[in-house]
Amino acid sequence: MNKNAQYSIGAIIVALILIGGGYYLWNDLNASYIGKTGTQNESGATSTISNEPGVTFGELATPTIPVPKLDRPITFPPSFTPDAQELMRFKIGELTSILQNNPSNFSAWLDLGIRRKQIEDFEGARQAWEYASALQPANNISYLNLGILYHYFLKDYAKAEKNFRTSIQNSPVYPQTYNELHDLYRYSYKQNTTAAIDILEEGLVATNSNINLLVTLAKYYRDVKQDMTNARTYFVQARDAAEKAGNTELAAALDAEISALQ
Repeated sequence: MNKNAQYSIGAIIVALILIGGGYYLWNDLNASYIGKTGTQNESGATSTISNEPGVTFGELATPTIPVPKLDRPITFPPSFTPDAQELMRFKIGELTSILQNNPSNFSAWLDLGIRRKQIEDFEGARQAWEYASALQPANNISYLNLGILYHYFLKDYAKAEKNFRTSIQNSPVYPQTYNELHDLYRYSYKQNTTAAIDILEEGLVATNSNINLLVTLAKYYRDVKQDMTNARTYFVQARDAAEKAGNTELAAALDAEISALQ
């Protein structure tokens, strides 16, 4: 099979996994979805915790780091239209007001980090998510976001690994973190080791053979290691899991991957 067809099948599989329940990219979600029970937003309404499996929060702690300054300048990348700039100024201003009144609002710090990251203020995002982590050290989402930020944007791979590891420690059953740590090892850090495989195998044990992780491992063996025997093994396991879950579209796409193996 040619590469274009192979990549097309891969894209279909990713889409089917996500439609089937998969995992959420929390660094791009609105904080109204991931708020902490008991935390009030500006209108006084209580936000709710997501029931996404594997998301952890824990109790509020007394932070040992200073509250980040909320008057950081707001500057925009060239890609932002005037309307987008106006909306983002509103969103950041709204969150700033919430946090001035209640600096212990965990979900608002998460959302502020998202907004700062969207305008490429990576230092502002880092500060917001570091403070969220200090507020709720047992959560897994702020550490996951920090790991992504350190990997792709701040290019501090040791800190990326540390934050991913803390996220896994806080929630061993959340599959996205294993995939993100795998990507760190595959593309950026400790590449001359077995770490990229080891972390997926660790995740498969912790998550009871999550389909996302099975597919990632199968593709790694196929594309990087050129090991079609192990690639087939994990594609078959993923296909069987999809069939068991009643996801016939995903099972068919995985059958195509298996048939395409040399």
